Amino acid sequence: MWEQFGYSNALLMICDHPVEFQYARRIRRSEAHMINPPARETQPAPSARSALEARIRIRALEPGDAGRVAELAASLSAFEGAPPPPFHAEDVVRWGTGPDRRFDGMVAERDGRVVGYLLHHSGFHVGHGGPGLVLMDLFVESRARGYGVGRALMAALAQEAQARSCRWITWQVHPENASAMDFYRAVGGRRYRAADFELGLAAIAALAERD
Repeated sequence: MWEQFGYSNALLMICDHPVEFQYARRIRRSEAHMINPPARETQPAPSARSALEARIRIRALEPGDAGRVAELAASLSAFEGAPPPPFHAEDVVRWGTGPDRRFDGMVAERDGRVVGYLLHHSGFHVGHGGPGLVLMDLFVESRARGYGVGRALMAALAQEAQARSCRWITWQVHPENASAMDFYRAVGGRRYRAADFELGLAAIAALAERD
């Protein structure tokens, strides 16, 4: 999916010890989008920021959040200049909360309104010899940026990783998104070199038919 947007991506990781990778053992982008952290906009006054941060609540994704998360996912695609993804409320419920669950998520609330979300799934990295978390999506609506919502979501993900005895967290970001790169470095992420590959439905079917 990265290829259709005409760019290669950077991969970043937080882990318990430094490892240099010649390639990524885990490249999965079929259900993910470019991560969009809080953009560098005019920062609120310290007093206003503190008041808003106190009203931010991070909690687990629930079925009732499905419509809002799908809406924010569409906003993320619009930010990328891409059409809305085939990711609807029923998909959020099925794949994020139901018995066929393939990912977990959390949302950021401000005064009872969901203003951001984060989706992730479990993985295993041979290079680290242990399990970890793959960050799929992170998005905060424009009017809620600059108040620490993105950092709060990342902190909650780090706590989840600790609870699951994970050794690493990895994600992808557009290499030309300077504010995103700065944000992820600020939370401790490091960039490593990798080439992305993906098989779409047609390619999977064609490969599966080969002897």
